[in-house]
Amino acid sequence: MDADLCQRILSDLESILRKNPLLESFDVISSADDQERANRSPVYVIENHLGLDSWCLVPVYVAAHDELLRTQDAQKLLQLSNFVLLINPELEAGWNCRKKLFLQKKCSFQQELQLSHLALSRKPKTAEAFFHRKWVLSQEMENYTLERRQAVLHSELQLCETMAGKYFSNYHAWDYRRHLLKEYVEGAPLIVESELQRSKDFLQSHVSDYSGMSYRQYVLLRVNSRPLFESELTFVSDLIHTFPGHEALWSHRRFCVLANIGLLKWAEKRQRLILKENKDPKRLENVREIEQSFLRKTLRDSGNWQTALCERHVRWASATLHIDIAPLQANGSTDEQERPIIEANDSD
Repeated sequence: MDADLCQRILSDLESILRKNPLLESFDVISSADDQERANRSPVYVIENHLGLDSWCLVPVYVAAHDELLRTQDAQKLLQLSNFVLLINPELEAGWNCRKKLFLQKKCSFQQELQLSHLALSRKPKTAEAFFHRKWVLSQEMENYTLERRQAVLHSELQLCETMAGKYFSNYHAWDYRRHLLKEYVEGAPLIVESELQRSKDFLQSHVSDYSGMSYRQYVLLRVNSRPLFESELTFVSDLIHTFPGHEALWSHRRFCVLANIGLLKWAEKRQRLILKENKDPKRLENVREIEQSFLRKTLRDSGNWQTALCERHVRWASATLHIDIAPLQANGSTDEQERPIIEANDSD
C-alpha cells in the first residue's frame, strides 16, 4: 500500500477518536464495491459505532506494526498504536507503548479508556486490554474525589457486565470486576449492594456461567451475612429446579452450603476460596436436613443427568463434610470426579 494512503488512514482514525469521545463499539466491515472504496475513507462512524473497511486492514496493520517497533516519535506512536491495538489488542508491546505515552502525558486517561473499550467491544475476552485499564486506573484514581471515583467505578462495572454478556464465562471481565470492588469500593457501600443484585440478575439468565458465579461468591463473602447465605441457598434451589442439569448451579450450591455454616473464606493473596477445618456439629445436622429435603424434591421429576448430579452432591457431602445427606440409588451414577470449588485444609 502507498505510504501516503496508509498515513492518511492512520490520521483519519486518530481524528475520529479525538472528535468522538462517546464511541460505543468498533468492528471491521466489508465494503460493497471498489467504487465505494475509492470515494470515501475506510474509517467511518455511524451512530457512535466505529467501523473500518476490511480492504485496508492487512496492509495498514503490517506497516503500522513494523513502524511501531522502530519509531520513537510520540505523535507517530499514538497514531500507530491506535490502529494496531484496535485490530490486535492481544499485542502486549502495543499496550506498553501506550503506558509510556501516558506517563509522558501524550495521551489522557479518557483516551486510554476509550481505546481499550473499543478494542474490547470487538474482542471482549482480551486480557491485555483489561490489564491496561487496571494499570491506568491505578495511576489516576487516587487523585480523584470520592464522587468522581464512584462515577468511574460505576462506568467500569457496567463495562464488565457488557463484556461478560458478549462472551460466555469471560474470566478476565469478571476478574477485573472483582479487582474494582477490592480496590475502589471503600466509601461506597451502595455499590456493593448494587453488585449483589446485578450479579443475581446475571446469574438468573446465565445459569452455566462459572466465572459469573465465582464473582457473585466473592461479593457474598465480602458482605459475609448468614441470612444472605441462607437466602442464596433458597435462590439456587429455585434455579436448580427451574433449570435442571446445569453443573454450575450445583457447584454454586456447594459454595452456599459451606458459606452458610461458616466454613469458607476468601484468600486474598491467592485469589481463591479456602475451607476452614472447624465444623460445628449443630450446623452440620442442619445442613443434612436441608439437603435431604432439597434432594427429595429434586429427584421427584429428575431425568438421568439431574439424578447423576444429585448423586455427585451426596458424594461431595460425604467427602467434604462427612455427613450422609441422602442414600441414593446407583441408577445414573458416575465415577467422574467432582468439579472442585475450594481447596481443603489451606491457609491464607
